[in-house]
Amino acid sequence: MKNLIPGAAKAVVCCALFSVMAGPAEAEWRHRYAQVEGYGHGVYLEGYELPILAFGPTDPAPAPNGREMAYADRGWIWVLNLETLAARRVTSSAGVDSRPAWSPDGERLAFVRDNGRDTGIVLLDLGTGTETVVIDTPAIDLDPFFAPDSRSLYYASAINGNFDIWRVNLTGGEPELVVDGGTMARSPVVTETDLLIYRTATAMAHNEIRVRDLETGEEKVLARASITGQADIALHPSGRSIVYTWPEEQNWRLLVAGFDDPVPAFEVTKGSGLPLMPAWSADGGKIYFSETVNGRNFTLRTVNAGGGQVDDIEIASRDWGAATGTLSIETSLEGGRDRAAARLFVRDDQGHPVASPIGPTHFDSQNGMTYFYSPGRIDLTLPAGTYHVTAVHGLTTPVVTKTFKVGEGGTVHAGLRLTEVWKAKENGFASGDHHFHLNYDGPYDLVPDDLLPILAAENVDVGTPLIANLHERLQDRVSAQYEKSTRTRILKFGQEVRPHFHGHTGLIGADTLYWPWFWGSGYPDYGAPVRSNKAVQIFTKKQDGFATYVHPTLSDAPFAEENPGEIPIELIADGVLGDMDGLEIVCVWSDEVGTAEIWYRLLNIGMPVVPMAGTDAFADFYRSPAIGSALAFVDQGGRGLNWERYLANLRAARNFVTNGPILMFETNEKRPGGTVSPGNATFALDLYSAVPVDRVEILVNGQVVWSENGLEKAGNRAFSGNIQLPTGGWIAARALGGETQWPSMDSYPFAHTAPLWIGTPGSTDPKAQTAAATDLLAALADAERRAHETYEGRDITALEERFAAARKKLESLQ
Repeated sequence: MKNLIPGAAKAVVCCALFSVMAGPAEAEWRHRYAQVEGYGHGVYLEGYELPILAFGPTDPAPAPNGREMAYADRGWIWVLNLETLAARRVTSSAGVDSRPAWSPDGERLAFVRDNGRDTGIVLLDLGTGTETVVIDTPAIDLDPFFAPDSRSLYYASAINGNFDIWRVNLTGGEPELVVDGGTMARSPVVTETDLLIYRTATAMAHNEIRVRDLETGEEKVLARASITGQADIALHPSGRSIVYTWPEEQNWRLLVAGFDDPVPAFEVTKGSGLPLMPAWSADGGKIYFSETVNGRNFTLRTVNAGGGQVDDIEIASRDWGAATGTLSIETSLEGGRDRAAARLFVRDDQGHPVASPIGPTHFDSQNGMTYFYSPGRIDLTLPAGTYHVTAVHGLTTPVVTKTFKVGEGGTVHAGLRLTEVWKAKENGFASGDHHFHLNYDGPYDLVPDDLLPILAAENVDVGTPLIANLHERLQDRVSAQYEKSTRTRILKFGQEVRPHFHGHTGLIGADTLYWPWFWGSGYPDYGAPVRSNKAVQIFTKKQDGFATYVHPTLSDAPFAEENPGEIPIELIADGVLGDMDGLEIVCVWSDEVGTAEIWYRLLNIGMPVVPMAGTDAFADFYRSPAIGSALAFVDQGGRGLNWERYLANLRAARNFVTNGPILMFETNEKRPGGTVSPGNATFALDLYSAVPVDRVEILVNGQVVWSENGLEKAGNRAFSGNIQLPTGGWIAARALGGETQWPSMDSYPFAHTAPLWIGTPGSTDPKAQTAAATDLLAALADAERRAHETYEGRDITALEERFAAARKKLESLQ
């Protein structure tokens, strides 16, 4: 491969840009790709804007001659003969190729190549097979579109901090800025009359499709919505209209609109589903699009431009440009006779990841590994060559990787035996992930039963996916009453109530949904005074449910003077006043150490807040941590699994939370959730982990009183000793530190037990109580200040009453 434009936006040659997908992880998930201003969190940037790896045709792009279509499948670009329906593979790189675009003369394809840390734009000469890197900035580059004369290329790039529209002359010269997008300008298409149609956003939740006259700079809006995670645009061959994907509550629609009178737009697909990635046929008579079949893998579909019946396009044959064979992978557990479901990462010798033929494929941005799930056996048709297979079965199994050579026409049987460092059920525990989402505007349209194979492969006993809003779109309402319970697994939906700025609350065990789902700064005021989370707590308690503040802080020092505003404004008041059941200590999107600091102070004033864990994964995203990456292990006392018993033990804080390490802790032969007497106490602490852990510690009233080195590799260590306990307070153990690696997906290993109370539940140590009350008062004052600044001129009586009651209590504890 050569570089066409040596000076173009720091373009580099292929081998430097597109290296092996797997690599060392960044300290935080959200920094794997270069950040884009206006995106508060990388999960939305990576989930909504970046390309995906999928099994089945995506990104259809009909050729100008009307006889062929380019598309992406399994990370490569293919060209399909629309008459014979025979496809041929035209790229075979280590990277993931997607979003092809034809030159108007039909001689070249431009497409996006993703190496797992960055994206660039590549030009393919179809006559010679030569690839040329056109654009590779240090930022994300997307969405190539040829100008009508084929001599220049439009594209989106975040090189200036935001996504803007750029144009580069393919014969030489530096790229030029066409549209400064504010927060975002993407998906450019250009007519012969110099009209530019593109997607833009003034903020993540205020999205538009605009038409700009490139000569005058005048613009008008064709469509407007809030979150449009899978929106896309295709230009009609006449240049007078577009087809675009646009959201409607749970579903997506294909709409056609002209530029002169875009309202009302005409819907060409009716009913449910997620018709994505639209494209016009060369004559403008048909619209092609991609959609998942049963929420799993993609297929090509077509509909007449005027609407009507939707037809599938079945690809008759595939020419891989290489011999193929079958890799049959079987996974099992040590000591078991049956196959075991597993999470798999499969890649070829150059690093190209393999997609799943039976379900969604995902990308772990923390470790840079593509993954999918197997029920115990999965057969993969692959180009002949060497493949590396990595498997795990939940957080307690160390990684197993084996290499296999696939030959032409044959089947290679790949067996991987996994060993658990600790067995939850044999020790009387059940695992639960209490914060993840089924559908959240990703490219897959899932139903609740799609979660069951994931829970099995991740060895999660209890899953409580949370229904949540996408601004005004209320996702997954139809699943609210779904519940499935067996002797080995429970799946029961809860709800995430999302008042931004106030603090999000995860509700489990409630029988009905709380309304409204959202409020707060930037949300509707419902014609009433500013609401308080107190109403959510009352609602939950009336239904015997359980309410948890989720992903509380990104800071590891939320009480530091230099970190104001790091705690949601109502969390302190709710915790101090006893209206918080649980606090999500372990979550991929928040900092465990920082959240624990909030928790310690609440414990130190005698508030028995339960430590909770939830991944906050998005099952319908391509780029998401795995469900089960954050778990609560609940002591069941050796009894069987059922929802009532599990929730009762969780409520009693007979648990520990973790993103990897396992802690079995006893003080005076009592486990977390119990009480111990003051004075000299014995302890026994067993650490098990599938990943290295830097250290293990015992804390009394939030202070480390004992510490030892952890594990340099997967295994276990046992510790014991004596500790002098004060007359009041609590004791607990934690493990933390080290580099993240599979099976973990959080930013660093962490585990924490629930406390054992000294003397009686809720007892306190006077010195620790005073210090905690002082810190909490300062955080409360900061919350009050922020509330008054944000809601200036609004009635915040409900908040002021909460702040006043919490302040009065804290002052009495000093």
